[in-house]
Amino acid sequence: MMANGQDSSYIHKTDSSTIAHISIFGAKKHNLSDNSYLLFSALDKNFIFYHPVTGAGLEQSVTYYKNNTSSIWKVKAKLGYAFSADRLTGELLTQLNTKKQHILINAGKDFADWKGDIGEERFTNSVIAFLYNGNYKVLYDRTFAHVCYTTKPTYGLELSSALTTEHIGSEHNRSNLSLFHKKKLFNPNIPVNSSIDHCSISDGRQTTLSFKAVYTPRTLGFTNDNGFPICLGSIYPSFSLGAEKGLSGASRYSHINVSVFQRLALKNDAIWKWEIEGGAFFNSDNTRFSQWKHFCGSNKLFALSSDIDGYIGFVMFRPYELSTNKWYTSVRTAYITPQLILKEIELFEDWSFKEELYLKNAVINGNLSFTEFGYGVGNVLDILRMTAFISFRNSSFDAVKFRMAIDL
Repeated sequence: MMANGQDSSYIHKTDSSTIAHISIFGAKKHNLSDNSYLLFSALDKNFIFYHPVTGAGLEQSVTYYKNNTSSIWKVKAKLGYAFSADRLTGELLTQLNTKKQHILINAGKDFADWKGDIGEERFTNSVIAFLYNGNYKVLYDRTFAHVCYTTKPTYGLELSSALTTEHIGSEHNRSNLSLFHKKKLFNPNIPVNSSIDHCSISDGRQTTLSFKAVYTPRTLGFTNDNGFPICLGSIYPSFSLGAEKGLSGASRYSHINVSVFQRLALKNDAIWKWEIEGGAFFNSDNTRFSQWKHFCGSNKLFALSSDIDGYIGFVMFRPYELSTNKWYTSVRTAYITPQLILKEIELFEDWSFKEELYLKNAVINGNLSFTEFGYGVGNVLDILRMTAFISFRNSSFDAVKFRMAIDL
């Protein structure tokens, strides 16, 4: 059987089954009625953080949920304080999900990663920074407002549009505290990328309008008891088309992106995932770095991964090295199987693990090519993967490195 893995829906219904992990060290739920409750973040992984720009910081949030038969309301308020920066951060978000529509409005002020949501996860970066003086996140000061509307007229089609306005402010390091490398200085709070100039990371304002369409032919699905659509998947790949336009502020740039993605579950319990992507910027000389195209990944020993897809993003190159405001292409594929090479050896045939192959390539600015190949084992003790990677810059050999990951 072959299936293209699909997210069951953009509607995320939070209930008692989705927060089974709640404990004294996690979120706290307080029921208000049969269909509404408050969720306090309490001592979750976002409670405390550390970064050379912010120093140590604390953050708490409270979320109100109301689940009706035809809609789900969510209102979230988040407040934080960064001690070295002596600054409050906060965000207010409201979200409405109906059977075929999704509306999100949020605004706030925070320290944001130039790569946005695909940047290094804050909790893991905080641990690395505090213990070993390492840092994979470059932050800027962001004051923003955002409105997003999504509709899903059929199981295989999703359309979305968004309007975002933000004020961008550059930041500098304020703290050099670390537990084991007390005399070592953090690297400057500047992204490492050969195409960056002073304008890219300078203060400014930007308002953008974006559209995106994702279509998967012959998608199968059904509606649950409340009429919400649940997608099961398709044997065909998903096609995506996105467009973004700078309306006012630093740049009136345009950005077009197209991609094709497929995840196949094969008969021998193997998974083959592939994605082809391409895009281009126009009139982009003054775009701020947060509007550039960024590829997920970093060069740390412990990489981010998932139990289904393996390593997420590139694992051999520095976090911002593959970012561009010109044109770009990318090919990424992974093959995860119960038996490939090691399982053919009698010594390992009864061991419980999977074998994995990776190939990832990105061409940016038309003249820089980044390629990495990987082979390793996954699902060791159900959560651990260990892989050897070899990388190339253009056609020249770059490095051979070992990577590990714990599935999230």
